[in-house]
Amino acid sequence: MITIRDARPDDAEFIAKCICWAVGDEIVDSLAAVTPGHTRDDVRRMFTALAEGTGAQYSYLNTIIAADSETDRPVGALIAYDGARLHRLRRAFYPAAEKFLDWHVTDLPDECQPDEYYIDTLGVHPDFRGRGIAKALLESTLWHAAEIGKPAALLVDKTNHRARGLYNRLGFLPYGEHPFAGVMMDHLRHPLPT
Repeated sequence: MITIRDARPDDAEFIAKCICWAVGDEIVDSLAAVTPGHTRDDVRRMFTALAEGTGAQYSYLNTIIAADSETDRPVGALIAYDGARLHRLRRAFYPAAEKFLDWHVTDLPDECQPDEYYIDTLGVHPDFRGRGIAKALLESTLWHAAEIGKPAALLVDKTNHRARGLYNRLGFLPYGEHPFAGVMMDHLRHPLPT
């Protein structure tokens, strides 16, 4: 049995793993390769540090966890936040990228819009995929988005047909395209209940 709960600071390592699973090896490797000598472990350490803090888009405060109801072991995570907060939340990313990856970045393109509740990351442990965990995390987030009065939105890789099928079944609709980490993604939105 799975329960959905708010993330805690001690979930940070798991949240970092979920971020890496969600973006995929290609993007993790491209982050590691921004400056020579860095590895996937450096990328995971950066995301762990961001998840432990309170001011980043990847913070545990913006994360819900799917956990085994008997052991409380996390098996999935979803990071989401008000799109209007992106610029403020992203400020923590820049010094973390410099510290962990020697990447001197000061600006990145927006991946969401201010009028939406943005689902940044959804990751499920590989041993637990196909059991409805992603659906449960998304349904909880859709409820929260409706509660604050903003449509939930996300980006999905054009080749990720499994995820796209789940999003379609939950009622997400096409809302154009948007680049992310050099890859053109489909932007989907879930309409607010009427």
